[in-house]
Amino acid sequence: YSWGVLHHTSDPAKAFAEAYRVLKPGGTLKLMLYHYTSVSTFLVWLLYGPLRLNLKDARYCVYHNVESIGTKVYTRREVRDALGRYFDPERIDIHTYLGSGDLLTQKASHKYQGAVWRTIVKLYPRWFVKTFLGHRFGFVMTVSATKR
Repeated sequence: YSWGVLHHTSDPAKAFAEAYRVLKPGGTLKLMLYHYTSVSTFLVWLLYGPLRLNLKDARYCVYHNVESIGTKVYTRREVRDALGRYFDPERIDIHTYLGSGDLLTQKASHKYQGAVWRTIVKLYPRWFVKTFLGHRFGFVMTVSATKR
């Protein structure tokens, strides 16, 4: 079980291999990773990329600006490919969920204070994100994988 840890490791492939090694046959790995194809990734990229005239890509922006430096985001395919080397591909289950970062409902840190941020949070179209984008574009990606 790992909730929000493995996307901070310097060598995720090694971490996945170690998780596989310590599981007994038939055991299930459960983890949460950050989802690349998400509203949060887009918002971080928008804020730290184009709005600052920075041409860096979304992964770079998340890596350097979400939580600690080194934070990684994954697509569903990347997770399936990485875990499929060890776990039964038919027994890898992936779900995504809208999180507080996708909906701008979390308590703002010191980086996001002031009238401009309060206005953005107040005007943010949560109803649109929930209704039209939904969980498929959520930042929270849960994974369950069973060892062969």
